[in-house]
Amino acid sequence: MSSALAQSRLFDAPAAGLYPLSVPAANELLTTWGHKLGPCERPFHSEAFAFELHGEPIAVAISASIVGVTAAGYPREQVVELARQAAKERWVNRVMIRLWREICAPAWPCWPVWAAVSYSKNSTHSGDLYRFDGWRKVSEECGSGGGGTWSNPTLKHALAARQYGASTTHRSA
Repeated sequence: MSSALAQSRLFDAPAAGLYPLSVPAANELLTTWGHKLGPCERPFHSEAFAFELHGEPIAVAISASIVGVTAAGYPREQVVELARQAAKERWVNRVMIRLWREICAPAWPCWPVWAAVSYSKNSTHSGDLYRFDGWRKVSEECGSGGGGTWSNPTLKHALAARQYGASTTHRSA
């Protein structure tokens, strides 16, 4: 890097970035920011990520194995769930959902992901964030409390051609 470029940097760290985070640290942020479901404390594998602005977390997402045997017609071993997502500021919700869909979900280490899911309560969540990001609603009946489901799953053989972006599912509960 040239010395002029090095001197022109305003920050030592990137202005914005996505970073792995411990699940307990993500749960702390979910609590601080008042997530309606609270911490994600599932007994099986979960992973957390933070979107940071100037070194400060402003959004978190937790990936997890689904609770049920299937979701959107896929068996548990082909699905990853966006179990929690929250942001310190509203504008970053769309950014975090896109980053999770494009980067975090496909990186799920437990098995190859054919579809991703997320649950929301229809009475408090219109689904616009998911719809604007290309997710597709697949059901009105799911989860323990009822509600709608979003999906746009892509089969594994189509992932390379369509990227992971078209293979996302959102389930509302």
